[in-house]
Amino acid sequence: MKNLKLILSAFFFSALLSGCVKESTACFTMDTPSAKQFSKIILDASCSENAEHYKWQVIGWNAYEAYDESKVNGAQVVQVYSFLHQGTYTIELKVTNDSEGEDKITKEVVIN
Repeated sequence: MKNLKLILSAFFFSALLSGCVKESTACFTMDTPSAKQFSKIILDASCSENAEHYKWQVIGWNAYEAYDESKVNGAQVVQVYSFLHQGTYTIELKVTNDSEGEDKITKEVVIN
């Protein structure tokens, strides 16, 4: 009986600790799904949930960060990019938080 109480206590304690992780949900909007070369594209991740850290990545050639439109608590919630060449680019946002929650989302933008 003593062992059963110990096992149940350990189970409930581990369940309590695992419940402390806040899951993050990545979300972002683009002001346009297509644009001309050198035009600004505004990406806004304020729809993400339980996110404390934002990592933006453009997968493809010849993109550069034009400027950081705003920062919220030091995190890049809104990002602005311009693209040097025509093509289809994949934009990835990865969000994390301090309780080990993590998520990512990708969207495509067409530059013509």
